[in-house]
Amino acid sequence: MFDLPLNDQNQNWTQVKGLALPLAVAELYQQTDGLMLVLTDSVHHSRQLEEELSLVSGDQNLSVFHFPVWDTLPYDVFS
Repeated sequence: MFDLPLNDQNQNWTQVKGLALPLAVAELYQQTDGLMLVLTDSVHHSRQLEEELSLVSGDQNLSVFHFPVWDTLPYDVFS
């Protein structure tokens, strides 16, 4: 399909559509020994990618951790 990056390279896969993205992420995950960080543009897309990864990963133990969204402005005061 396309060349997957080496372990020490950052990639921008914004043009990858459909189930090609979770398939590529799952394949890259199989090739790495450490952690992977996948950033999405919204919470909706991260949840969607998680569901698609569970479909394509099969019996592979793929753990997904979500980091909370901070809906604050740069100069808001909050505790």
